[in-house]
Amino acid sequence: MGPGYWRSRAVGLIAGMILAIGGAGAALAADPPTDVVADGVVTVHWVDADDGPIGGASIQITYSREGDPSIGILRPGVTDAAGNAVFSGVPHAADGSAPILLDVRGDRSTTTTDEAGCAAVASWLAEADGVTSGATVDVSLMTSSKGLDMNCPEPGPGGDPAPGGDPQPSGGVLGATGRPQITLPPTDVAIAPGRAAAGTPILPTLLLVLGAGAIVLPITVRATVPVRRRRR
Repeated sequence: MGPGYWRSRAVGLIAGMILAIGGAGAALAADPPTDVVADGVVTVHWVDADDGPIGGASIQITYSREGDPSIGILRPGVTDAAGNAVFSGVPHAADGSAPILLDVRGDRSTTTTDEAGCAAVASWLAEADGVTSGATVDVSLMTSSKGLDMNCPEPGPGGDPAPGGDPQPSGGVLGATGRPQITLPPTDVAIAPGRAAAGTPILPTLLLVLGAGAIVLPITVRATVPVRRRRR
């Protein structure tokens, strides 16, 4: 057997391998999964009993099959102003196969700030678990929890008042208007500027008494001197 024989055998072997691989690929392509169909449409509705439609909420859908540990995740959606979100291409079970179950979760949070700088953070959460997937599915979410948190800024170093409170003391005096009012003890007498204390002046009274005495004394002495009569 010459070199040409072995060369022809090698070429035939390679060609056989290529045909075998191509046939296997054709066989695999001809046998797609028959128990799952990925053409379902799921419409999610979220209306809160107190706040109405929850628009702008993030909706997340995961799917699984009983007995299968794997979990699939769909691309997240967002609800419109009416609280609706539509998902297409959702997998569901073919007729006669094990059902595919959907877990739907919605969450929404908003932040508003008032004139005092206080931030109000409102949040909503809704869940619907174990929903059987199908060609067309409507899911109505019920709010499972919601909350409201208030965050207000702390007073600054200058003693700015906190919202709804009184100014904080800063340790200094900013200013004063008018005259200060002083409450005196009961034993003290307040003297107004430019006026003497109420009552009788002592010095003028004393001078008046001395002057009256100087006038009355000579009259009294003269009245007491005896008058002598001459004898004839």
